[in-house]
Amino acid sequence: MLLTFAVQGVLIGLAGTLLGALLGTLLADNLQSLVGALEHLLGTQFLDARVYYMSDLPAYVEGIDVLGCAAWRSCCARWRPCTGVARGAHRARRGLAA
Repeated sequence: MLLTFAVQGVLIGLAGTLLGALLGTLLADNLQSLVGALEHLLGTQFLDARVYYMSDLPAYVEGIDVLGCAAWRSCCARWRPCTGVARGAHRARRGLAA
């Protein structure tokens, strides 16, 4: 029973991880243009170019690092709820109070 909940939790977590990593990487790669478009749309300036040099920000996104960290966090976050549900199902099957 524990394996069923663990596998389901991990699969759902990995699907969310892949989607989140993809969207986060796209956002990070296009941050400067997105901020510029939002500033133009709202008619305001969020980050003063004389102070915050968004174009000179040294950022390099490693896709495998993003996926690895996100997958590990997803698996760890799912383990405790899965074990609790499996124990509750086991106790209910045996006729014990949850």
